[in-house]
Amino acid sequence: VRTYASHWALKLVLGVIALVFVFWGFGAQNMDGTSEFAAKVNGKEIPFDQFQSIFEQQMDAKRGQAGLPQDLQEQLVIGQVLDQLIEVELLRQFAAEMEIYVSHEELADRITELPYLQDEQTRKFIGKTAYLKFLEDRQLDVAKFEEDLRDDITVEKARRFIEASVKVSPEEIKEEWRARNEKVNL
Repeated sequence: VRTYASHWALKLVLGVIALVFVFWGFGAQNMDGTSEFAAKVNGKEIPFDQFQSIFEQQMDAKRGQAGLPQDLQEQLVIGQVLDQLIEVELLRQFAAEMEIYVSHEELADRITELPYLQDEQTRKFIGKTAYLKFLEDRQLDVAKFEEDLRDDITVEKARRFIEASVKVSPEEIKEEWRARNEKVNL
């Protein structure tokens, strides 16, 4: 870590870790007691309803599973959802700063690759007309669907960019392994 301490990607990664522990305005409330946002990242608010929606989805998925008591499970999921939302927002901000964008071709390629937009027999894209009908049947706005998909791709590209920028030598890996696995004999 010391070797790459001045590298901007390492600083970004460390900044992400630090921000996970700093929740500006977590649970800020209106006069009526309802929350406006779940967290604030560099001045950008993460809406509480977005947090609530993801939290409920993850809790529904975990219900009925053996393990932790319900209250501890909820606390764990709260932390995981907040970490996830903050990480995604930081990646969005990083992408904007680094001018990482998604081209029309990249968006079109992703749409044609989505499994639920593939013909069952041919395993190929169902076509534009069937695609538009698919969205209409589900009462999804085409522009909103494509905007959300573009955002997902942008976040993926930013994550891959950061991961490709961080280099760790074999010696650093060995040293970290030794530090975590050596036992002290008294």
